[in-house]
Amino acid sequence: MSSTLFAPLSRLVSLRGRALAAAGVLALCAACGGGGAEGSGSEAAAPGPSQPARLASGDWVLMGSSTAAGAGASSGRSFAALLAQGMGSGGMLAAQQGRLQNIALGGTTTYQGLPALSPRAVDRPASLPNNNLDKALSLKPALLIIAYPSNDTAMRYTVQETVSNILLMVQTAKQQGVPSIVLSTQPRDMLPALQEQLVQIDAQLEAALGACLVRVREALAGPDGRIAPAYAFGDGVHLNDAGHALLHGALLKRLQQGSCVRLAQ
Repeated sequence: MSSTLFAPLSRLVSLRGRALAAAGVLALCAACGGGGAEGSGSEAAAPGPSQPARLASGDWVLMGSSTAAGAGASSGRSFAALLAQGMGSGGMLAAQQGRLQNIALGGTTTYQGLPALSPRAVDRPASLPNNNLDKALSLKPALLIIAYPSNDTAMRYTVQETVSNILLMVQTAKQQGVPSIVLSTQPRDMLPALQEQLVQIDAQLEAALGACLVRVREALAGPDGRIAPAYAFGDGVHLNDAGHALLHGALLKRLQQGSCVRLAQ
């Protein structure tokens, strides 16, 4: 077989292996969620409710891409900064007796957040040692927050790749006793077919994670599927202060509901 034929075939075999692994992770993650799905629209049956984990006191770790890193927000107004403020003395989350450690990095994809030894196709990026799950778990978090809203899709990765990678992060953390909560995709200036992929990612993640997926895309989107002007930073990708406040509010509400994890008292 010529080398020109072998490289694509090799990649196809690798991606087929990832798809099979994803099915296994999806099955394992039937117990990842903290509650049933909330109208995901997915044809797959959502897992039944599981007992929400009681969070221990201690630090939380946030990993993800530019929105989690604070892009588009004024100083101190990103959703991560607002969350960190809530964990401070006298804040709404002060009972956690910890702080938010943010290892998010703009421009990254879910592949770069995977553990370093995770398999991947030859044309997919390697993990970043200071921004991946290995780093997050080395910080011994009481809670892991994962936020990769749209870079995978912008890079033309498939729905299954993104879902598989995020579920692998969640399950790996769970195996080490660390509960996770995941933020959904966000609207972005994209072709309609790519916007539809974001819809599919959210549906599949909600089917697997239940209440441990915080859906924000619909609230942030305008009629055209792009970021609504009220929440847009102006570059077609990032959120302004109001958009970050919406993210923070949705995440905080889910945490306070106790349907995914139960906060320390």
